[in-house]
Amino acid sequence: CKCHDPFFRLIDSYYLYDKENKTSYIELAKASGINLVKKEELNEKVEKPKKKKMTAHQKRQVMLKIFGWICAITMVLGSLLAVFGMLVNY
Repeated sequence: CKCHDPFFRLIDSYYLYDKENKTSYIELAKASGINLVKKEELNEKVEKPKKKKMTAHQKRQVMLKIFGWICAITMVLGSLLAVFGMLVNY
C-alpha cells in the first residue's frame, strides 16, 4: 500500500487485514523512520541550550536538600537496625 512519510512523500508500506476480526493492521514504523529523511533535509546546526550558572544561594539550597536526604536515610536505617536487633535478641 502507499502512505505518506513525515514530509508527505508517498512511500510503500505494508498492511495486514484479519478477516476473522475485520481489523486492519498498518505498519507505521517504515513511514516514520529517520532513514527516510534526506541529508539536506536534516537540521545539523541544532544549538544546545545554554546552561545557567547556579548562584551561591541555589548551591546552598541543593546542598541542604542532599544533607536532609542523607539524614533521613540514616535515621531510617538506624531504626531498621534497632528493630532488627530487637527481633534477633527476642
